Amino acid sequence: MEDIEDGKENDKIDERRGKSWFSEDNNTTNEQSQTNPLRLIYSVDDDPSLGMSFLLGLQQYLTTVGGIFSIPFLLCPALCILNEDPSRGYIMSTIFIISGIATLLQTTFGVRLPIIQGSSITYVACTLAILNLPRWECPNKGDLYAMGHENRSEEWMMRMREIQGAVIVASLAEVVVGYLGLVGIILRYITPLTVTSTITLVGLSLVSHGIELSSGNWYISLTTVALLAIFSQYLRNVNTKLPIYTLVKGWHLINIKGFQLFPVLLTTIIVYFICYLLTRFDLLDDIDPARIDGNINIIDNTDWFRAPYPFQWGWPTFTISSIFAMFTAVLVGIIESVGDYYACARICGQPTPPIPAINRGIGTEGFSCILAGCMGIGTGVTSFSENIGAIGVTRVGSRKVIQCGAIIMIILAFFGKVAATFSTIPTPVVGGLLCVLFSIITAGGLTNLSYVNMSSTRNMFVLGSSLFFGIGLPQYLKHNEEIFLITGFLPLDQLVRILLSTPMFIGGFIGFILDNTIPGTPEEKGILEWKKEKNLSGNESADSTQSKIYKLPKFKFYTFKKFKEEVTSLLRRSK
Repeated sequence: MEDIEDGKENDKIDERRGKSWFSEDNNTTNEQSQTNPLRLIYSVDDDPSLGMSFLLGLQQYLTTVGGIFSIPFLLCPALCILNEDPSRGYIMSTIFIISGIATLLQTTFGVRLPIIQGSSITYVACTLAILNLPRWECPNKGDLYAMGHENRSEEWMMRMREIQGAVIVASLAEVVVGYLGLVGIILRYITPLTVTSTITLVGLSLVSHGIELSSGNWYISLTTVALLAIFSQYLRNVNTKLPIYTLVKGWHLINIKGFQLFPVLLTTIIVYFICYLLTRFDLLDDIDPARIDGNINIIDNTDWFRAPYPFQWGWPTFTISSIFAMFTAVLVGIIESVGDYYACARICGQPTPPIPAINRGIGTEGFSCILAGCMGIGTGVTSFSENIGAIGVTRVGSRKVIQCGAIIMIILAFFGKVAATFSTIPTPVVGGLLCVLFSIITAGGLTNLSYVNMSSTRNMFVLGSSLFFGIGLPQYLKHNEEIFLITGFLPLDQLVRILLSTPMFIGGFIGFILDNTIPGTPEEKGILEWKKEKNLSGNESADSTQSKIYKLPKFKFYTFKKFKEEVTSLLRRSK
């Protein structure tokens, strides 16, 4: 592992102070910025001991699991993958390794804030729009079973290759935008109303998929929703005791807000256990999707060890219509990530990220999306907002901790049965989780209205029109497909079909055109507050430009000598 601190001999300091692998003392905690609003235990540049870093990194990893394992449940039906197919686990393992690699790249060479990267719901919306084309319609289950394993695998792999090609080419644009420094220019024309309609429609467009997964057993789905609401809202400020062992204090209890930190994980475990009991005592119908024995064969059919590798599903295919559709997800991903950079900097008590760091972050994210396209996860990657919230709860914002969490993701990706275990979660449980997730995404889009004067009839017209047509037009065209046969030129017709079937493209495009053409004052549009918040004026503060956390690292390698010193220190303390 590489130590990316700028010039401190932390290994020698640790030895002098007798710091163990799981020591709770930190040699740089006292040097935290006085502007840190949360008084983080570990700030961005702090260097916890190696053991503590991996322990806290595991905690960060667990906060992202809920968002990661839900992606295959949305994609696999559209890819024509059967519920009991071990390929579900293979895709999930690939998502783990890409998330880990992307996180290491972002925290080391990108914006360098403690942000976890992961597969994005935004890309899922575009992926599903592409796979909804008639040419990608899945055969019925009977035909899939009759195909045999090889033909059945080819059936879903050719769909995945189509998505891979679209992600790779569209992500090249993100790389160009980032590394050529075009992010600030683009964001000057992306107004709060445009962002509101686009992100809100991401959540609303996926509601039907959450409902479909939930409909298999509404009792289980509603139980999931209820528990998630109780843990994340009603019990969020309740302290829970966590036993922890350190070499200095031995076993002792610490207070954490466990319900606020792990609501998805706790909910999933409890409802999964309920489903186990209902299955064990045969209280569910044989075909009820809430039974846990329906997909249990996935674990048996999955190898213990499997290494994901580039182009494992075959060489990508490149279609103009799919590529242009994926550009929409790339643009939305850029907007979301920039917002997350500012949010993470605020919660870590750091200066506003300078424009060069933001450009670097977007360029690195684009490169990670290209890797995701090469590996084949069905989506691109963006920053995880859940991770930023976890920093506020745990008060751990160390870059090293996030990097250790990324290493854990990469290691677990090679254990096929770990991902296969997630694939056995009953679909009604996932449906309940997704219903809550999509509602939060929808509300998150609406929060951008705080910048806008919504008493203005102009703004009401822009927002209402973009949401109305973003929801209504795809629904109308879904039931009147003959309207798509416009030119007779297949690539163009497919492009029109995909774009007009993508709510976030329609809503975002209409909002962009209307808000930039209808007369209105900057105050009325919310542009002044928006630019001030996002630092788009081009005037960077001295703190921002001089802050070392955004500077590229000077590497010194984590050598065998340092590893030996840490082990020696550990053995000395244990005696």
